[in-house]
Parts: sequence; C-alpha cells; structure tokens
Amino acid sequence: MARGKFFAVLCVSLLMFSVSSFLMAGKKDAPEKEKPAVEVKEGEWPRYPGAKVNFLWYPSPEMEAIKKLLPEFEELTGIEVTLSELPHEDVFKKRMMDAVSGAGEFDIYPLQPSVTRNFADSGYILPLDDFWSSPAEVEYDDIFEGVRTMYEYKGKVYGLSLYPDVLMLFYNKKMMDDAGQPIPDTFEEFEKVSKSFMKDTDGDGKIDQWGSVLNLKGGDWSLMLNFALFMYMNNGDWFGGQIGADNPVSAGDPMYMHAMLDDKKAIEAYSYLVKLYKDQVFMPGSITFSFFEAMETFAIGKVPTYIGFADQAPMILGPDSLVKGDVRVAPVPTWKGVRRSFTGGWGASISSKSEDPEAAYTFLRYFYGNVENQKKLSKFGQTPSRASILFDPELQKEFVWYEGMGEMLNYVKPIPIIPEFEEYVTGLEPFLTEVLLGRMTVEESMMQSNKLLDDILIRAGYQK
Repeated sequence: MARGKFFAVLCVSLLMFSVSSFLMAGKKDAPEKEKPAVEVKEGEWPRYPGAKVNFLWYPSPEMEAIKKLLPEFEELTGIEVTLSELPHEDVFKKRMMDAVSGAGEFDIYPLQPSVTRNFADSGYILPLDDFWSSPAEVEYDDIFEGVRTMYEYKGKVYGLSLYPDVLMLFYNKKMMDDAGQPIPDTFEEFEKVSKSFMKDTDGDGKIDQWGSVLNLKGGDWSLMLNFALFMYMNNGDWFGGQIGADNPVSAGDPMYMHAMLDDKKAIEAYSYLVKLYKDQVFMPGSITFSFFEAMETFAIGKVPTYIGFADQAPMILGPDSLVKGDVRVAPVPTWKGVRRSFTGGWGASISSKSEDPEAAYTFLRYFYGNVENQKKLSKFGQTPSRASILFDPELQKEFVWYEGMGEMLNYVKPIPIIPEFEEYVTGLEPFLTEVLLGRMTVEESMMQSNKLLDDILIRAGYQK
C-alpha cells in the first residue's frame, strides 16, 4: 500500500482495459517445456553456465534485498542476472509492450493478481508446474493460502509471491499503557478505546486529540480498501461468479458474474465505516489522508492506534521514527465476531518468450521458493509470504510486526482478480466520498456503485 503497491496500478488501468480484449483474442497455447536435462546432486542448485535472466521490476526494498544475495546465486548457478529497474509507473507499460509484441526482452515479469488469468489465457506467462517436480520443490504449502491462490488459475500456478499486503493494527504501547487502555480485540472495544483519547489539550473548547487515524482519501484506493475490510468481515463480496469468491453461483462462469453491492451486507459494511468516521473514532482529517499521511500521523505520535498495511512497518519503525521503541502490532479487531481482511501485493512469473525459462525458474525458486533464502531476504528488507518465517520466534523478536502480520494472513482472501476491477475503483471512490461529505446516503452510493460495476462487467463480456 505504501509505496503505491496497490493503487499505483491506476496509472495504467486505462491501458490495461484497452488491451484486455486483445489479450483474450490473442490467446495461444504456451509451448511445451521439457524439464532441464541437468544433473543435480542432492543439496546443490542446478547450473546453467552462460544462461541469462532479465528481471523487470522497480527500485524497492525487495529489489535491494535481491541485490545482496545475487552474487551468491550467480556463483552457484552460473546464471547471469540483469535487474531492470524502471520507475513504478513505467514497469507495467514496459511489461505490457514486451508481452503483446513478443519481444522477449524480459524473462521474469512482475505479476499483479488481477491480470494473472488474462496473461495465462493469452500465453504470455508459463505455469511453474512445467518446471517443478512437485509443489514441494518450492515449499509451496508454506506460503499462506490467501497469498498463493492469487497466482493460481485453472489448476496451474503462474507465479510466486514477491510480497503480500495485509492490514494490521499498529498501536503505541506507551500511550496505551499510560492511559490504562487495553489492546482492542473487537471493534466495539476499539471504539471505546479510541474515544477515550479524545481531548481538548489546549483548553479552547475544541477537541484536538483523537484515538486513531485512517486513510479515507478517495482517488488512491485508500477509501475503497477500508470499505473492503468491513465488507469482507460482514461476509459480503464484490460480485458473484468470481473465481475465488466465497459463494459463487458457478465459479468462474461469466454467465453468473454480477455485482453484489446492492446486497444488505455491503450496505451494512459501509454504514459502519461511515459511523466510525462521523463519531470521530478516527480523527476528522482522515477524509483527506492518503496511506502515507495516515501512517505519518501515527509515526510522529499524534494518535495511539492506526489500521495500516504490513509493508508500512519498516517505515513506521525506521531510524527516523519518533515512536520506534513504542510500536507494537496486533491483528485487526473483529467485527460481528469475524476477523478477516484481504490481501494483494505482487508475484513474479516467467515470460513464455524467455530464451532460458529453466534458468528463470531457478531464479524464482532460489529467491522466492526457498525458506532459508527467504529468511535472508527478510533480514534485508523483503516482506515475507511464508508462515515459517512470520512465525519464527527469533525473527519475531527482530521484526515486531511479523506475528500480527502472520495472524492476519490466516484470515485473508484476495481482492477481485479481474483487471476491470482497477477501472471500477476509479468510479467507485467518488460515490463513497460523497457519503462521508453528507451529500449522498449509503444506500444511494451502493446502488450507483453496483450499477457501475455491472456495466463494466457487461461491457467486458462477463455476462451473457
């Protein structure tokens, strides 16, 4: 979320939408790949002397972590690796041009869950099943189910997680202890704790201190994602017929893919978020806050609690943090007895035009399919996707957010996995904002949002 992991895809959503029909029309079968004819002794990595692998990504903690292990990998395997770093907004355009043209400049693509199925159907990426002897080769079951399913399609695996995103409850232990307040486990408790911190500190008769902050700004996925949190805890969903939906009529069948935001569960979910905002459970300025602004408000000690994303933890607890020694992390409080959230993030896939796909697979297996190497990457700033890492007692001492992050990843499902969802968010958020501003009712915003989503689904060909 911070660093644009979810919402930066908006800058290319129009491009994605404009080529989506081409992607489907350009469907081709991926070529059969033979297993590499390389003799490997037990405990050793396969060698591909002279092979070259080009990984497209953007400057990030993940890329910096890879760089630290790269000399060791190249020495072990004989593979020469190029890390092509482009500005975040340019990565997706470059990947799309390379995939559609078949140029084959890159061997490994970054893969967001929303395009997995289209890229797979179009033959632009290869299933990892073509290369491994079994999923155990990449310790697949150690990856949280809600994370790994984002890159699965039609019984095949098309990517390994680069990192996941998940919401957690950050809290300032010193502020909570000084006020004698407990760590809230339910949202009812969260409301009481937050309101207990509301104070007029300068005596002018106006409240100037609050108990929490939330990013509720429209236009950057902030508001939509916080709505999704409560909708999922209320067992609501965006649309039926989605692959991976909780109760699809006919999973993945376009005939049944219809919007569900007119359902009472979605209406109840947004009504509760609006209530929290209007009751000043979150400071009033939250309506203008992006991810970074909300995070910064907590990181400078203005409020004792913040519901934020796992990838923000290194910044909140970084060397410049004013609250570094006081921050702790817990799972998001339950609502209606349910603790659930969503996950997103990014994976990595192998281009079908790669000249050295076995070498590309070896790269993915080494960096993202091996627990011990993932532990090393975590030490260098990589956000892990694996239970054995997040629940490692020694690592939890060093990274105080690992335990809370691991707990939340037990309760997640992916955000919608169709590319049209990115277009939908740009139209949804203005309706949600109008409610916070008092210019529209929750019911009106949900009905209009539902119609917008159905129109997009119909135009994309999901409904017959």
